[in-house]
Amino acid sequence: MRQRAESHAPGDKRVPKPEGLLTRTGKFTAYRLQAVRETVLNRLWGGMFAVALIGVPFSVLRAYSTGWQPIFNFHIGLGLIATVLYFLRHRISYRAKLFTLIGLFWAIGVSGVVSLGLLGSGVWFLVMSSFIVSSLFSLRAGIVTAAASSVVLIICGLLFTRGILGISFDANAYVASLSGWTALLVSTAIMPFVVLTAFGAYQDTIVELLHEVQTQRDQIAELASRDQLTGLPMAGLATDRLQMKMQSALRNNTRVAVMFIDLNGFKAVNDTYGHEAGDRLLQVLSRRLRESVRAEDTVARVGGDEFLVILGGLKKREEAVPLAEKIVANICRPIKYEQQEIRSGAAVGISVFPEDAADVVTLRRLADRAMYQVKRSGRDGHAFADVSVPLSDLIDEN
Repeated sequence: MRQRAESHAPGDKRVPKPEGLLTRTGKFTAYRLQAVRETVLNRLWGGMFAVALIGVPFSVLRAYSTGWQPIFNFHIGLGLIATVLYFLRHRISYRAKLFTLIGLFWAIGVSGVVSLGLLGSGVWFLVMSSFIVSSLFSLRAGIVTAAASSVVLIICGLLFTRGILGISFDANAYVASLSGWTALLVSTAIMPFVVLTAFGAYQDTIVELLHEVQTQRDQIAELASRDQLTGLPMAGLATDRLQMKMQSALRNNTRVAVMFIDLNGFKAVNDTYGHEAGDRLLQVLSRRLRESVRAEDTVARVGGDEFLVILGGLKKREEAVPLAEKIVANICRPIKYEQQEIRSGAAVGISVFPEDAADVVTLRRLADRAMYQVKRSGRDGHAFADVSVPLSDLIDEN
């Protein structure tokens, strides 16, 4: 095929780069997700503060049925630590807060299992620590935490079954006491409620973020498929639309016309008035092209001064002629630029599906060849493709 000596159009250089936009979108999403994790973690610290205020006193009340146990001293100390850290949570880094929280969960869980065995709620704190780590840090860390919890339970189980560990109070009296059941209810009701509501909000936010990311990706894909200077679709999107028009034509027994348009005199405008004038000309002519065709038709920019128009739903090929004449007339109208009139012309080549060709590539090449025949005549106008001459017989010309 011929090689065209196209003039430089600055608009071609300003096409947005989807890779950079996707990178910025990914960074923003990661930032939002981390902010949500921070919020969830702060809610969990709020739950720990509630357990410290309510759960510790009820835990100590169990002394009425069990006598004073060393674990009560431990719980009071943990409650004080949880209270202090809750008020300092905004001054502590995310990782420090997470690992400190998990440390408190493990301190409560291990001390509960060692002191009370199956009677306490320590197992629940160990299990929940694995869930929190996997959700707020990483799945691998969560699995490791779960495995460590299992090891602790196995060791404690062996020690209890072999009599090395035991309960130093009357288990039946403890089970029958109101304070024991109240402490269990508090520890397994307040914190689960906080955890479930926090992670419910976390899940809702993730769904919202996924929706936002998909919307941004769709916008980026649309932006990447359009010419920045004129706003017209580019070649890839035009090809997709042409294929859809061809499929519709087969179903409805209609025709599709492909017009390949090359501007006459565009290089002279660039050379005489500068690239800004050339850009202005392209913008005005793009708008005129859109106004020249129907709403369902496609106008695309496929080169520096080349355009593709796709007309669907034609009953016969001659229906493309009035539109081609209208396009040429609108392009030939002068435009004003800095108190001067700039003129351009157009050569339009037309191929028709399905009689001229049955595939996108051949349709475009036939329309391109017909356009070139118009340019060789040195006039503005249009011409239909001549399918009697094989494409391979085309002689390269500049």
